[in-house]
Amino acid sequence: MNYDRIKQEELLYSESCGSCIPIEKDHKYQSELLKKQLQMILDDERGDNDLDKKIKILETQNKILQAEKKFLADTLKEHGILTMK
Repeated sequence: MNYDRIKQEELLYSESCGSCIPIEKDHKYQSELLKKQLQMILDDERGDNDLDKKIKILETQNKILQAEKKFLADTLKEHGILTMK
């Protein structure tokens, strides 16, 4: 990046937000802060509670799908469309 352009961007940045922090340092700080926030979100989702809830939901969905499959197979057998081996 051109040195004059960097200086101009820093000048615009400091005038608009009233800060004396160079744009590179502020960008680096904001990036680090965002990374920490994202990591906190990921850590929250990895908690034992969430995993237990997800497992229970998946088990329930599996039972529902198995019941639907059995119902559909029985219906097809009743109409003579499917013959089970």
